[in-house]
Amino acid sequence: MEVLLGLVGIFLATLIFISWQSRKNNKGKARKAMGAGLFAIDEVFHPSAHESSIVLEEKREERKAMPSPEDKEIPSK
Repeated sequence: MEVLLGLVGIFLATLIFISWQSRKNNKGKARKAMGAGLFAIDEVFHPSAHESSIVLEEKREERKAMPSPEDKEIPSK
């Protein structure tokens, strides 16, 4: 029981520290810090979340193919 209370205390202290930092800094940096903290917590409690977050990041960063000007439209049948 003491271990559980200790873990809850550490978790709450971490959240309080992150929120304190977010008020101290400007909002852009605060959101990145909060995201990193929540990502670490999510990875501890849900290990497969790491793989899905990598897939989402790759989709967000991938370049979309643009048609070249030389491409002609294929008439539909």
